Amino acid sequence: TYRGYLIQVTGHTDAQGSASSNQVLSERRANTVVNVLQQEAGVGLSRVLTPIAMGESRAAAANETGSNPDSRRVTVKIVVNRGIGE
Repeated sequence: TYRGYLIQVTGHTDAQGSASSNQVLSERRANTVVNVLQQEAGVGLSRVLTPIAMGESRAAAANETGSNPDSRRVTVKIVVNRGIGE
């Protein structure tokens, strides 16, 4: 029902593997979610901000062991401009 919204998609990984491979993996995760939003949910490309790849830099929990399933995620935020959103 909102007209003035944008979607921000951010990919994350844990610390398992190299930092460069985790960066690529987080980018692939974010891009996959964007593709699903567009192809299966019908979200227009103009509604999606450029996907962000955070790699292992913002872990959801401690990464001491390198493997943390909670850090392997994609976050999706819907940003609404209330001035034109209603």
